[in-house]
Formats: sequence, C-alpha cells, structure tokens
Amino acid sequence: MDTYQIPYVRIALFLAVTIPSVLSQCNTPVHLYAHHGTSETITSPNYPFNYPSSSDCQWLIQAESSSSTIGVVFSFINTESFFDKIRIYDSNTPGANLLTTIFGSTTNRYYESTGEYLYIRFTSDNAVEKSGFSLQYFSLFSTVIGQRQGLPCYALSNRHTITLTVNLSIQQTLSNFPDPYSGNDYCYWLVDTGAGNFLNISILVTDDEYGTNPGGLTVYDGNSASATALGTVSDKSQTESGSVVLGTSQQYAFFVYHRQSISQYRGFLLSFNKVGSPPAQVAPPPTISPSVVNNTCGNELLSSDNITNYVTSPNYPLDYNSHSSCVWTIRSTNESMVIQLTFEAIDMESCCDFLYVYDGETADYTLLGTITGNYYNSSGLPVYRSTGSALRLHFVSDERTQQTGFKVGFLSIPPETPSCVDQATTSILNASYSVQTFESHPEFSTSQNYNNSYEISWLIVKPKESDILSLQFTVFNLEYSMNCVFDNVTIYKGACSSDPLAKTMCGSLEDSFTYSTGKFLLVRFKTDISVTDRGFSISYVLLNSTSTDDTSSSGLPDYVRYTIAGVFTAIFVIGTLCLCVCCCRKLCPKTASLKSVAKSDMKRNLILTNTNKPKTIKVPRNKKKRSKYGNKVTIDDPKFPLAGPGINPVAPPFPLDLKDKVDGEKSTDTPKTLPPIKEKRVRKPKKDKAERIQSDGLSEDSSATILDHDSPIDFATIPPPFEYKAPFG
Repeated sequence: MDTYQIPYVRIALFLAVTIPSVLSQCNTPVHLYAHHGTSETITSPNYPFNYPSSSDCQWLIQAESSSSTIGVVFSFINTESFFDKIRIYDSNTPGANLLTTIFGSTTNRYYESTGEYLYIRFTSDNAVEKSGFSLQYFSLFSTVIGQRQGLPCYALSNRHTITLTVNLSIQQTLSNFPDPYSGNDYCYWLVDTGAGNFLNISILVTDDEYGTNPGGLTVYDGNSASATALGTVSDKSQTESGSVVLGTSQQYAFFVYHRQSISQYRGFLLSFNKVGSPPAQVAPPPTISPSVVNNTCGNELLSSDNITNYVTSPNYPLDYNSHSSCVWTIRSTNESMVIQLTFEAIDMESCCDFLYVYDGETADYTLLGTITGNYYNSSGLPVYRSTGSALRLHFVSDERTQQTGFKVGFLSIPPETPSCVDQATTSILNASYSVQTFESHPEFSTSQNYNNSYEISWLIVKPKESDILSLQFTVFNLEYSMNCVFDNVTIYKGACSSDPLAKTMCGSLEDSFTYSTGKFLLVRFKTDISVTDRGFSISYVLLNSTSTDDTSSSGLPDYVRYTIAGVFTAIFVIGTLCLCVCCCRKLCPKTASLKSVAKSDMKRNLILTNTNKPKTIKVPRNKKKRSKYGNKVTIDDPKFPLAGPGINPVAPPFPLDLKDKVDGEKSTDTPKTLPPIKEKRVRKPKKDKAERIQSDGLSEDSSATILDHDSPIDFATIPPPFEYKAPFG
C-alpha cells in the first residue's frame, strides 16, 4: 500500500515557478482575436484546480471583422459567491457598458456582444479559492447579410437543402439559438456545394450532454444517412477545448440532429464554407461517443476495453459535499482483463479527505493506494492497475473544508505481471483444466533434500478471476518449527506478499487448498541456514464451480448452509436444556413449604406439658384487667374469633390453665388449654435451661419438659371449653 499525498515542498516549488507567470499574464490585459470558423478557449488560472487568491485577469476579444460580433459560452463557472467575480463589458475597455457580472456556481451561460469588441475581467479576493471557469469564444456573422442563419427542424420526408453558390463562410444554428429548444425528434439538412467542390465544416460549440438516450449532431459524407459518418458530436465536452473540424470527400454533406426532450439545451453552432479541394481534417472525427462521467456518490460501474470512462467526486468540478462516504465498484466486462486507473485531477483537503483504492470488489482486498492533497501536473498523477477484473474506490470527507475533488479514468487492459513480482526468483504458471505440477527444488525427483538459505516463488495465474483454482500437496516434508519460523511455504491471495495471507505450512502433511476470489495466487518457499528435508510437490488445476467447497452437493452457497446449520444447532441446544430442567424437577427433592416450616418452628419454640400427665403452666400477671370478652370465654364463643376470613381454626396443641389461683391453694378445676395466638415471631438468642425455666416462671424441679418433636399430641385429652381471664383484668 502506498499513500499518494503531494509533499508540501513540491507544492511550494510549483507555486514559486508557476504562479508568477500566471499572475503576470493576468495583471496585463491580453488581446485576443476571434474567428468565424473556429472557437477558442479561456480558463481561469490553474483550471480545473483552484485559482490563486488576489487574482486580476483581463482579456480583450476582437471579432474577425468590424461587422461581426463576439459570442461567448461558459461551459463551467465555480467562484466564491459575491467576492470572486467575472465581469463582461460590451466594449473595448473595462468599466464601460457592463453586460453582466457572474459569480457562484453555474454552467451553460451564453453572451453576445453588440459590436466588434468584448472585454472580460476576473477578480478574486484574498480568502476562499475555487476551481474557476472555462469559456469558448468565437466570431459571429451578422444576421443582416444572411451569413448566419437559424435552421428550422425539418423531417426526413421534407428535408431542407442548402445550396452554396459562392465561396462564403456560412454559420448555421437551430432556429431558436441561443434560446433553448423544445421537442424530442430528428432534424435533417442537406448541403450541396456543386459538382467538383467540397465542404469544410467546423462545429464551434454544442451544449448537449451525453446520456442513456444521447442527442447530438452527426455529419455524413454524402447525401443520406447511409453514407459514411464523418463524426458525431453529442456532448459539450467535445467542443470545450476547441471546435471540431470535418471535411467531405465530395460535394454533399448530410446533417442529422437529435433533439432531446429536456428543454435546457440550445443546440449547436457550426460554420462551413465551399472549397475547391478536399479539406484536410485538422482534428480527428469523434467517431466514438464521448466517455460517461459518473459524478454520483457511489455506483457499480462496468469498464470497457475500447473507451475510457470516468469517476469523479460528487459535484465535480464544483466542490464535493461534507461528510461524504462514496463507494464505487468497477468491474471489467471481460474477466480476462484488468482495470487501469489514470488520475487527471486531484484536489482534496490533505489532512482529512481521502480516496482509497482497493485491488478488488471489497475493502478486504489489498489497499493499492490512498489519495489526498492537491496536484496540478497531469504527467505526475498516479496510475494504478488491478491484479483482477475489479476495483473498489472509497471517497470520504469530513465536515470542514470542501474542494474540487478528483477525476479518474478507468479502462480495461490486458493483464500484465504486477510490478511487485520479482521475475528473477518467481516462475509464472498459467492454470488450466488439466492437472499440472511443480516441485520445491530441481533435485526433488532424485530424492535429494532442498538446500539451506533457499528462496523461490511461483505465481499461478487464472485465465478469469471467477475461475476456481485447486492446489493438492501430494508430498510435503519440511523442517518443523513452532509457527513455522524456520522452513516454510506461504500462500498469498494475490500476486504480492502484501496481499492477504492464505496459509503458512511446515513439517509433514497432506493437504489441499481451494482459491476462488482473485486472478493470482502466490506460493513462496523459504528455508533457513540449517536442517533440510525432502521438500514438496504441488499439483494445481482449475475446477468447475460445482466441484468446489464453496457450495454443497445441493448447490447451496456456504452462507446458506451455515445459516441452516446454525438454526438446527440452536434448536438442539434449547431442547437439551429443556430436557435437563424437566429431569431435575422430577429427581430432585421438593422444597419444604412455608406452612410446614412455620409448624416446625412453633413446635421448637414452645414449652409444653408432659402429654402423659397434664401439668399447668403459670402465666405471670402484673395486674388484673378485665377482658373485653368477659370473664369466661369458650372456644366456641363467637366473640373469640378462632375462625373466619383469613383465620384457619387450629386445635390447641397443649393443655393450659389460666384460671386465677391463690398461692398455696390447690386447684380443683380441670386444666384448660389456650388456643394458639398468631403473632410475629422474632428470633432471640438461645437460652440455657435454667434461664428458660426462670423466665417462664417454672422451678428447676418442675416436671415441665421441652416438647419432643417426634412425640405425637393426643388431642383427645384436651377438655371442652375453658374459662379465660385476661391477665390484666
């Protein structure tokens, strides 16, 4: 990969040498002469690159005769709005009879003087610079004497014949020139110079644009469209650098003009005159339609082998947009050819705007170069060639400075050995559908080991990039090392060692390799200074697409097969997890419920009487307080809510006696039990037996025992309703 950026030193030298000559020319008015039969061009300094700041350029144009006028067509204008201006004066001095002032960005402007002179002045300030302007100028005959005529559009059945009887130059335009025409049809004219005479034709200007349904003017060397075509002018770029000159070989010339439906073109201006001998063609006839210029942000393009087409930055030669990210994929119509890129203009912000060139259809291929900066000398602009039949261009810009951009031509050419290939140590092999073989060293067939410090490469070339190449290592024995750092074979997906690495191999193995993404495959063998082995033998052959591992036996591509396999794998994993969960729920013990845990805690924390001989439990009372339910409450009393919404009836688990007694008095009542009271329990620190008996009002010799969790409770011993007195009643 290389980065093509113009060094600042080189730019400084160029400006030092070139700009003074441009400014000296601009500072002094230039006197130019216009002609009836040809058009000339004026551009701003450095066009199509940015003009210098503080420019002051002046041109005085004089017509061919005092009765003629001056015509000017601006094919392109791009100046800083309101500050960098083009002024046109309808006189021979600046400041008098200002015809118009132009600035900003526009195209296809036409102006005409009323007299013999036209004065043009261009000025710029010391701030923003842009690409400038380009114009064509020519001398026009006066319409009064009939030497300039507007031709109506005649149908083929009613074609118009122009007969030249004198040796005078005639200028012809469409009838409404310079106003835009309307219509979508064909116009036919025949020019007759008389026997023994010939016609000299000069197409001065046209503003048509080539498209999918191109219009334009075609000239035939005869009296019908079946004669030989002298040339076709269907794009304004063909006359931007000057007029197109054609000549007949006999007395007739047949003109056919195709008007397009878009009402934005004014047509053409041509000049012709009768001569007595066949005129010499001073310019080659444009027999091939002009190149297609793609200035949209990204596209898929086809490269031809007989014409150069172009890619430009968006809006070129106007400034490109900020935050651009444009990708063009260029493919050759002939897969056996490669693509050549030739840059004609580069003008980008050198710090932040870049054009990346990749040697393939995607960014995964080798980066051939990075373009940025400014360059004015077309002879020093970069040229790139792909190794396959496709290229990728990626243009990016930031949010700051916008400039003219770039223009690059692309053309399909026969493949050549890439410059990165060292032909002294590399053998070129052409793959075919017949199996071919190469060995690691010449002595391989005699079972002699390869030498130390040995290096050799093989470049395998496929006829077409879409061909599929298969390599089979029939014998492979090299010195083994970790990561193959000693003796190794490396395979690159391309012609250069900078291309993506496919494989690195060493040791003893039997392997195969299939390659289908490029035109070249580089195999390199390298050894160190010690330990040798027998070497290797590799056979290579082109395969049919159905026999590669790029598709399955069903013909499905890899990505389809991988997607299907992934779906089935996910289903299998999910099913396995569900099965494990179900088995675990059946085999693992159930978790104890909250209800059972609560019952267990209640049994652990209560002190009960012996079930064999019921005992009473003394409840300490600080003061008597009458219960709100009365002195006597039974379990069946509705005032004592042992059942109801949200309350589950629970049988008393132990006998209790809460009846008031006098100390020392023997109780004659039957022991009563207390219904369970639901309350929030707070876990307290465990007490020893003495503390527990003392806190509950029991003596150490009491027969009360702690409830055995495993002992059943005999609910039959629980008496019927009992009396209840509140402790504080």
